[in-house]
Amino acid sequence: MVALIVVDVQKGLFLNENPILNENELIENINRLIGGARANKMPVVFVQHEGKKGESFEKNSDSWKLHEGLQVESKKYVFIGKRHSSCFHGTGLAEKLRKWGVGQIIICGLKTPYCIDSTVRHGYSKEFKVILAKDAHSTNNTSFLDSNSIINHHNLILSDYAEIISVNDIQFIY
Repeated sequence: MVALIVVDVQKGLFLNENPILNENELIENINRLIGGARANKMPVVFVQHEGKKGESFEKNSDSWKLHEGLQVESKKYVFIGKRHSSCFHGTGLAEKLRKWGVGQIIICGLKTPYCIDSTVRHGYSKEFKVILAKDAHSTNNTSFLDSNSIINHHNLILSDYAEIISVNDIQFIY
């Protein structure tokens, strides 16, 4: 079985003077993945970074909430909080996926050089077959590299751990 993992698509990451690259296209592509997963009765897991009280992304704060453009049906999906870059670190995600019979995961979301990178590598080390939706993850510019370069670089280096596939080419196969 295949599961979709939507990583940190939270309001706080979009409320920045240094914008996320192609925000509208990113949300549209993630929604296409959510729709495909829903149509194929696949598990969809939304993972949200949770800061401690008073920190950015404090649980239930405005910055912690999911981006308002996501097509989320709260009763049909699973929500997991995390405190580390990897969605697998200390969350019980791997165990939940195995319990559901999931052997393959599709990863999308934010931010490419942090939580996406960590989750892809950790998912691979947990022996899941990993697909990274190459046009459904993003980041913002840094002082060293522009966001396009960061994304392209990660699509290349993460190909050792995952299939790198565009949203148009992802097959929702069990």
